[in-house]
Amino acid sequence: LITNTLQALLQQQVEQIGIMKTVGARRTQITLIYMMLILAFGILAFLLSAPLTSWISFLLMDYLVLQLNFDLLGFRIVPSVLIFQALIAVLIPQLAGFIPIWRGSNLSVQEALSGIKQGGGKVRKAGSRGVVRFKLLSRPILISLRNTFRSKGRMALTLVTLSLGGALFISTFNVQLSMANYIEQMSQYFIGDLNLTLAYPYRVEKIEGLLSPLEEVEHVEGWMTARSELVKADGSTGDSVQLLA
Repeated sequence: LITNTLQALLQQQVEQIGIMKTVGARRTQITLIYMMLILAFGILAFLLSAPLTSWISFLLMDYLVLQLNFDLLGFRIVPSVLIFQALIAVLIPQLAGFIPIWRGSNLSVQEALSGIKQGGGKVRKAGSRGVVRFKLLSRPILISLRNTFRSKGRMALTLVTLSLGGALFISTFNVQLSMANYIEQMSQYFIGDLNLTLAYPYRVEKIEGLLSPLEEVEHVEGWMTARSELVKADGSTGDSVQLLA
């Protein structure tokens, strides 16, 4: 996404690059200008996203407290997470934008001011002849098709970006559905308002005698857990399972 955006931005500002080179700007100076622009947007994105993600993650954990039955110690900021977010917001856009900026600034003054890169005329003519063959299509559709396939590199990057975005979108819903199904399955195994896990084995009668007199307790049931391993048909051991009895 960053690469596509910068490529489009550099194509729109070809004449500005030519004017800067006319007055003596070097390739490294032009590259530094756009890299500082990316850095400014990265810092702005971090300042906006860091408090928002912390608040949303706290709301998510507050929801999972009731679902997974654990204690939340309150809202807190983890310094390591903030440092990691800052590094992503600063370094990743710089790495993704350096190559298109370095290539876009490699224009001569004549190419930048005329808006035509040397050696690009033949490519456009060949693409135009290929599109003209579809005579049944209207002219606006032919123009859109020609613009789509004119820059194959940008088209490939766009397809990759859309594919990754769609994959992340689908995987997010899959994870949400899997978590909801897992919580529902766990609630069927542990049907109770409260589950206590003891560090040492005790007699069930003793624990029931301690908990039954409480007014809030209606029923007490003792379970025993043991770790076991599945034995396959060839005699080898398989996955380990936890038995409840």
